[in-house]
Amino acid sequence: LRRNLSTEAFAQQLDYRTDYWQVKAEALIVPHFHPGQLFQQQLHFPKLSLRQLIAHDFNDERIPLRPQYKPMLPDQIIDTPIPFLIDTLDMTGAITYSAIAPLTGDSSWISFNAIQGRIFHLTNIPAHFSKELRLMATARLYDQAPLEVDMQFQLNRSPSTFELSGTLQDLDMPILNPILRGQTALSVSKGYSSRLLFNMAANDSLAVGELLFRYKNLRIQLLDKE
Repeated sequence: LRRNLSTEAFAQQLDYRTDYWQVKAEALIVPHFHPGQLFQQQLHFPKLSLRQLIAHDFNDERIPLRPQYKPMLPDQIIDTPIPFLIDTLDMTGAITYSAIAPLTGDSSWISFNAIQGRIFHLTNIPAHFSKELRLMATARLYDQAPLEVDMQFQLNRSPSTFELSGTLQDLDMPILNPILRGQTALSVSKGYSSRLLFNMAANDSLAVGELLFRYKNLRIQLLDKE
């Protein structure tokens, strides 16, 4: 199958904002799989392995959100129509997010490369909501700066909540310009961060946390967007 529209042309057909995903993977490994599992009322996989995932998510952020839209990952998982439980999902690959920013109308993008991740307790079955959904992963931001994250989602709370902590090291800060220039009309001409530590607790409307940012020789420019 071939797409008939570019990402930008696709977005122009929409009344509300929608993610435009392009995804491919080298392999999805399902140990001890039997076709009969697909006909059960609930799908249960003790372990899945997704190898060399390449995913690109595009979003035109100038388009309004759908009323009562649920942006949180647990909400979208829970809304999946087929009941399922995955005890452990291992993943390698890369993810890129690109957008047209509402502030400037410019394109921006950010990438997470060399991902090594593991997701625990991925489910939309209410009887299993007492146990948290957890994501632990390492990656390289823009294929350079080492990133480590730990996310924990509470499935049995409304609104959905999560906790996030992580570290980002050896950051040559001008590599952030592909996302900063479009989203903020700022540009970093110089700067280095030896370590950035962060933690937060959040839901779909509020985030509270701490950020420790160690940097030196930072120089920022304000771009003229008229």
